[in-house]
Amino acid sequence: GGMANVVGELAQVLQQTGLKMYVIAPRYQSIDIGPVEYTGKVVNVYVGRHGFAPAVIARKQYKNVNYILLDNPSFADALYGQASKEHESLRSIFLSLGALEAMKALNIYPSIVAGHDWMTAPLMAHLNSERSVYKRDPHFSNTRTVGWVHNNGQDYQFKLERKQDGIDLLDNLGLPAEDYGWFLDPHRTELINFMAAFIRHSHNVVAVSPGQLKDYMNTDDKGGADMISRWLKDD
Repeated sequence: GGMANVVGELAQVLQQTGLKMYVIAPRYQSIDIGPVEYTGKVVNVYVGRHGFAPAVIARKQYKNVNYILLDNPSFADALYGQASKEHESLRSIFLSLGALEAMKALNIYPSIVAGHDWMTAPLMAHLNSERSVYKRDPHFSNTRTVGWVHNNGQDYQFKLERKQDGIDLLDNLGLPAEDYGWFLDPHRTELINFMAAFIRHSHNVVAVSPGQLKDYMNTDDKGGADMISRWLKDD
């Protein structure tokens, strides 16, 4: 879809400026991307109450951009839907923490990590929270983050009841309870809001296009940029 186009094309353009680019994504078995090279490296990714899940690291080069792929049939099964709400959040956690572990395993020391939309909210949180083991890890001591918002404002996606079937979804994040507030919806604190957390934790926030930015600025009822900037200032 549109997000995939932006992720791939942005990396290609930045690569042409002389930057070394890596795109880290799940290795979806249902999508044929041709042959990939498995590195022989496996990292253990924290997935909350489920313990650790192995991510087998593969790679592929396309148009001079290095793609790092995280292979796990349980948590790299799909990007959206067709699962419980807890499993949807675990896909996000697996991608986010798996990306951090993969960078460590492959000796990638990033100056900038760009996350795309709500599914990278845990990634942004772990590189921003002083209580995260990744924020304190020397591997990421010089890393800054950019959050690319693809959908309209902080109310658009993955806003739901915090507790699902008796499970507090925030307990799976790998962050202390003191950091849970960042993931609460700014309007209804009984809800979690991964898009809001994504925006709050990003060091810099970018709209995917001028048209989208104009839309954000004009739609405060959907969490537009004007409203977001006001509660960021309050935080």
